[in-house]
Parts: sequence; C-alpha cells; structure tokens
Amino acid sequence: MDDEPPQVLFGQSRSTVPGGLFPRTDKRWQKNVLENCERLRFHICVPIAGAHTLTVYRIDAYVSFEKIAVYTKGFIPSYLGPPAASG
Repeated sequence: MDDEPPQVLFGQSRSTVPGGLFPRTDKRWQKNVLENCERLRFHICVPIAGAHTLTVYRIDAYVSFEKIAVYTKGFIPSYLGPPAASG
C-alpha cells in the first residue's frame, strides 16, 4: 500500500502429500480445484483516510488474479465475495 514494503502471499494447498503408492490429496487443494481458485486473505493498515495506491506484483508465472476484494468495514463472508463497486 502506497510506499510500504510489499507483502508476499503464499498459497497453502498442495496437490499431494508424499508417501505410499497413492498419495493422499490435501483437502484444501481439492476444494480449490473444484472452485477454480484459492482465496488468500491479508491485512493492510491504512492510517489515514483518502486516496491510496495498492500495487500487485505477480511473482509466479502460473498465477492470475480474478478479483481483489477490499473490505473497509470488516470482513463479510460470502462465496463469491462482495459485488463489484463502481466509481
């Protein structure tokens, strides 16, 4: 945010857990595959009101962003996130 140092986010799901002839699959990975996404939450402190710049860098060539949801009054759980805001 603005001139702060970047935060690096890491996905937590894995396709397999090593061991055995048929490795067991991580439940988070199964859910992410079915939903075609992995939701990552993080917190940004915004000390003053007004216009700010959120810069997003992709450090993995196989990652894409579909939606970034910004909650200004606390997190509200929903399946697809909040509706898009205009303006």
